[in-house]
Amino acid sequence: AMNPLQSIQHNITTPPISGGQPLDAVGPQAQQSHPERISPSQLSQSAHQALERLSANAEHQRLASLVRNALQDGKFQLQSSNDTQVIYKTSVSSPAIAATIGAAHLIDNELTVQARLNDQFEYDIVSAHLRGPSQDISIDVFSPPP
Repeated sequence: AMNPLQSIQHNITTPPISGGQPLDAVGPQAQQSHPERISPSQLSQSAHQALERLSANAEHQRLASLVRNALQDGKFQLQSSNDTQVIYKTSVSSPAIAATIGAAHLIDNELTVQARLNDQFEYDIVSAHLRGPSQDISIDVFSPPP
């Protein structure tokens, strides 16, 4: 199901999450299995509230709504995981982006979310990242209490 054109190279720029381990730790040490695609029903209440809040924020509105749409359409595909930390990725071709940066660039836009499986086995969204030829936007969606 992997498209060889979307090589895994993109992940190299993602900072390590826990103690410098690579994100793509698969094999015996990956204790937790994650769904191939993530849907809104798998998100925690706090993840929904965080996306809701960001959608009301003018600065983050566009990215938050891209994330919500991709979740609803089941577009996010499992990219890599490390125990409870998981990265989902999709490529974006949204009319909203087309209007802003021109349709020619659409194919190159990549939307990534970093999620974490919580104690209730629901996903908290940690951050979202939109990367393309003419933009690179990141938001921290959710910072849980320490």
